[in-house]
Amino acid sequence: MVELPEWSTFEANAAPVLPEHAERPGRLVAIVATRRAGENGWAMEAAVDMVRAWSESGRKVVLADTALADATLHECLDVDNAEGVTDTVVFGSSVRQVTKRSEGDAFFVITAGTASADSGAVLASERWERLSRDFVEAGVTLVSYVGAESDGKAAVLGLATDVVVLAESAQDAVSALDGSAAPVRAVIGPPSPKPNALAPADPPGGVLDPLAAVEVSAGDVDDSVEQGDALVHGTDAGLPEEVTLPEAEASIVEASKGGVAPVATGSRRVLLFAVSLVLLLIVAAVVLGWIDIPGISPIQNT
Repeated sequence: MVELPEWSTFEANAAPVLPEHAERPGRLVAIVATRRAGENGWAMEAAVDMVRAWSESGRKVVLADTALADATLHECLDVDNAEGVTDTVVFGSSVRQVTKRSEGDAFFVITAGTASADSGAVLASERWERLSRDFVEAGVTLVSYVGAESDGKAAVLGLATDVVVLAESAQDAVSALDGSAAPVRAVIGPPSPKPNALAPADPPGGVLDPLAAVEVSAGDVDDSVEQGDALVHGTDAGLPEEVTLPEAEASIVEASKGGVAPVATGSRRVLLFAVSLVLLLIVAAVVLGWIDIPGISPIQNT
């Protein structure tokens, strides 16, 4: 099993280091991208960034799109795809004819070219192998981009002197290598997306206006104040009709403290009025002679 370097996050300005050989300055680099790494065009963009960094370091670099059935290099660099890898292998187009300079860059590109019914056979052909080795002998670093599920991946890996795997994890990288014996220079993945700021969840039933919440709370407080006021002042304002206030509430409180419950003011007045009325009736009855009370009734002449 091939020993893999530690998975790392891709950095455009830190391309994997390729070894130098004085007798053979060129390299055959295979960039293999897993399906998930290739989503949204990230893998191809990363491949272009690596090639750009290698060319800026002084290497002569050609990037070839060998993902023939799923070509994207021409879209990434906005170049035509009229002729490319398939055309030079199948139809004999010259390498000079299919190789294009990337605008504003120091490296060259070979797009996939004409669609082929058997892309695996194109990359496994003797002509593509010979062209690849000619690049190396000329001191050129040929970088072949291929998908992990592409036909012809085995042929690309079989020619490679160096491999770079674009994958979201080290486990994905193992399956993408397909048993290749070429040294893996890097296993690189896209940076993790930054988490979005979490919006506060709406309460059940929709968004609650914070001011409305304050108003509701204030209303509850007002109702409580009204009910408390009713209890303190002995009124039933703000209370349901069936709620009555006990007249002897103060007396019960005092009695629980061991004291004597005072007579309610209203009851005292009633009692005094009743006693006074009884006394007046007795006095009137004595004066009228209806009753005789010794010492109080007037003496009558005989």
